[in-house]
Amino acid sequence: MNGYEVWFEGFIVFAAIIGLITHSGILKKKFRVNLFLYYTNLSNLLVLLFFSCRVVVTFLGIQSGFLYQVVYSEFWHFSITASILITFLIYHFLLAPLVKKGDIGSAEFKHHSFDNIAVHYVVPILTLLDWLFIASKSNLNWMSGVYWIVIPLAYTLFALLRGMLGGNIKYTTSPYPYPFMDPAEKGWMKVMLNLFYMSIGFVVLGMMMVGIGGIL
Repeated sequence: MNGYEVWFEGFIVFAAIIGLITHSGILKKKFRVNLFLYYTNLSNLLVLLFFSCRVVVTFLGIQSGFLYQVVYSEFWHFSITASILITFLIYHFLLAPLVKKGDIGSAEFKHHSFDNIAVHYVVPILTLLDWLFIASKSNLNWMSGVYWIVIPLAYTLFALLRGMLGGNIKYTTSPYPYPFMDPAEKGWMKVMLNLFYMSIGFVVLGMMMVGIGGIL
């Protein structure tokens, strides 16, 4: 990476830090650890860790080893980007309308708040721009568009197991982080169908990104 690219990825790290700090309530001295049960915060945390490591590896001039192989892997750069991109897509198209109507979220959770915009819009868009204009994409293939969904699938398994074994998430009336995966509200059949359709959507998204990467 050249100097401008390093600084841009450093800005992504900064944006992710600010987003997570404000979104989780640390500045208000009311740290809401329960928010790290949600895909939003975990995907932002994943971005923070990945790009922090890329910046450190670049600044230190590391050119070999496991960490270098991971952060300069085209597949993992692609996967991290796709993972945070669905944070934006699911929130904007599925959850934001419910938030605006007050159907989900606490009284303190506002659609147009700085922290909400940071984690759902700013970090995903910056990460996408980084992948489009900075990341190497020459070795991606169509199977990359399938394999990347291991990240959202791992989160889904975690969320379902936590929901079945744990109590209601603090400040909510459900043990499940999102309405579309709550069997008490939707029924298991509907939940499984929701997750199946979303998985298909994730694969389509991955394929589209691979196709775009091939053009760029």
